[in-house]
Amino acid sequence: MSTKIVVTIEDETNRAALVGQRLEDLVLNKVKDGGFVIRTERDDLLLGYWSLIFDYGKGVVCLLHNKLYSAAFSLLRPTVEAMVRAHVVKMGSEEDVLKIRQDRYKVKYEKVGCQIDKAFGTKPLFDNYLKGAQPFLHSLTHSGKAQLSSRFDGNTIAASFTDLQIEGLLGNSVSAVFLATVLITRHYDFDEQRQEAERIWAEYCQR
Repeated sequence: MSTKIVVTIEDETNRAALVGQRLEDLVLNKVKDGGFVIRTERDDLLLGYWSLIFDYGKGVVCLLHNKLYSAAFSLLRPTVEAMVRAHVVKMGSEEDVLKIRQDRYKVKYEKVGCQIDKAFGTKPLFDNYLKGAQPFLHSLTHSGKAQLSSRFDGNTIAASFTDLQIEGLLGNSVSAVFLATVLITRHYDFDEQRQEAERIWAEYCQR
């Protein structure tokens, strides 16, 4: 007789945290072992966004553990935009990079996904994900309807995000740290670490 395994949101949150730490350690341990050499004038931006994405991921986990659901969901847009900007730093024009440095760059959700897919051979991953996503992400970050509609649990004022929504947030967060890891390991030719990241990701997706 088989026993049904019940997976809770706490379990999924812990699993996301573990995957994030494993992916981060792949790069950190390689750097500690002396495998890191600055390659381009854009490396500071690339490393900055890589670090920021992992910080956001840890923030999501921490907030969920403390049942601060709305605060956790508000980090989804900054996470997505950091991921997009990291890819733009790698493949974008000098003008794009200058705009990022001067804090003038705006993510054009309807266009940039296709551009990233073309540059990295990921079609239609980014295009499908980003098109139409801006209104929802904007609403989460700027206290719009997406947040307000989840502030009531029946007649009680309380967060009412569903388990499915929280799992989606965790999935998006882990996806971002994985993509950041692939980007940085490819940039520095950390082939062994990239392959291990892909294995970790495949293992995560099996569940």
